[in-house]
Amino acid sequence: MIRPYHRDYGIDYVVELFNYVDEEQRMAETLGEHVFVQLKSVRRTEIETVAVYGRGNVAKGRSSTRRKTTFPST
Repeated sequence: MIRPYHRDYGIDYVVELFNYVDEEQRMAETLGEHVFVQLKSVRRTEIETVAVYGRGNVAKGRSSTRRKTTFPST
């Protein structure tokens, strides 16, 4: 699910992640994870796969990056 983020501090949209819970892929439940997106535009782009890592909440203390890949490459 993608929805606009109204208090814009460099964030334009929030993507909420879901997982299907049935084989017919008609019902999904939230994973409780959100991706905050700032949109930019370009004339051309190249699509590539990159590793994405989790990060602790920097507002709650020191920043710590977990090097376990959150979204494995395909």
